[in-house]
Amino acid sequence: MIEEVLTQEKIDLFHKIYNRANDRFKPYVLLENNSYGFVGWFLKIKIRKSIKELKTCLDIIPNHINSMFGIGKCYQSLGEDMESLEWFEKGLQINFSQLSYEEDEAKYKILINYCLLEASVIAAKKNDFAKAVNYSERILESEPQNISVLGNLAMNFIITEKDIEAKKTIVRALSISPSDTINNDINKFLTKLKDGVITRPKAWNDFKFS
Repeated sequence: MIEEVLTQEKIDLFHKIYNRANDRFKPYVLLENNSYGFVGWFLKIKIRKSIKELKTCLDIIPNHINSMFGIGKCYQSLGEDMESLEWFEKGLQINFSQLSYEEDEAKYKILINYCLLEASVIAAKKNDFAKAVNYSERILESEPQNISVLGNLAMNFIITEKDIEAKKTIVRALSISPSDTINNDINKFLTKLKDGVITRPKAWNDFKFS
């Protein structure tokens, strides 16, 4: 299908630019929501150059979700959360039928879930818990046993005073992995909250596990 839309010259140019940008920024970001920590001025220059190149890739293939996700991760590593969220959400707006490059539906679903995961975490950090819950629930539609997402969802329910939903969610997570440390801590936290031992958190940073 890509041959019908793009010339071989543009395809080759796209791959050259995308691979170069990807090789440059990939060592400095992680998939699971975080960066490698402090990003100095030299790394910032490299990451911003990758952003520019990935945007050039989108000029060639406008619906390339990998490029959108990469831009989101670059901005995330720079600590620019709102810009990061914007690009993850741009990826979420692309339907499988619109793709001109990622023809494999299974890979498309994986990319969408990556965007959902990152967007849900940033939304929670920005206290947009309705959005965070929505994105987490969308992930669980295709990954019902994702215990990390279940734990995140339970914390969002606790913050928004939906303790019954929080309990159901964390019990579900522990039924999948009974020994998971973080989800056991969330379950204990919920019990202490119910008993009046601790006050309700207003943000993720308010969760203190001991």
